[in-house]
Amino acid sequence: MTRLTNRGGPSMAVACTALFVALGGTGYAASVATPGHAAATKPKAKVLRGPRGPRGPAGAVGPAGNAGPAGPAGSAGGPGAAGAAGATGLANVTRVISDDVPAPAGQQTGGAVTCPSGQKAIGGGADISSTAPGTSLNSSFPDSSSSAGGAPIDSWVAFVNNSTATSTSFAVYAICANTN
Repeated sequence: MTRLTNRGGPSMAVACTALFVALGGTGYAASVATPGHAAATKPKAKVLRGPRGPRGPAGAVGPAGNAGPAGPAGSAGGPGAAGAAGATGLANVTRVISDDVPAPAGQQTGGAVTCPSGQKAIGGGADISSTAPGTSLNSSFPDSSSSAGGAPIDSWVAFVNNSTATSTSFAVYAICANTN
């Protein structure tokens, strides 16, 4: 058996020291990083608390949210109250016809008829006795001016054109009624 008498020298001492430090550090790191190990978990700090304070004021109201879907239609309501009576309509409707009004040849002639007292003219016209071309109704209207010789508002006025060489006649009529 041979014995080694050379124990290495300073280089061997440095190599062994490096090996020892390297293996020792790895073992320490493995023991600290292992879950459940006392060195791997943080110690919990003990929190000291006093008694609970009074409730604070309510915060500001937040913005309104979006509208929800429409609900189902409600049932129909009952009948409403009766309305007030309306104004009286037309009453005592009559037709009034004037006497014949002469319409000389080549002229325009006007005539009027007046409704009975208390009634107003609601319509009217004229009836020309001639059917010859050249006789025509020029205008027909309720009177609101003195253009027909100062006839009251409750009258009807008509103007007839007679461009023929022969005289004719016409009658003015009014539809009269009591109104409100």
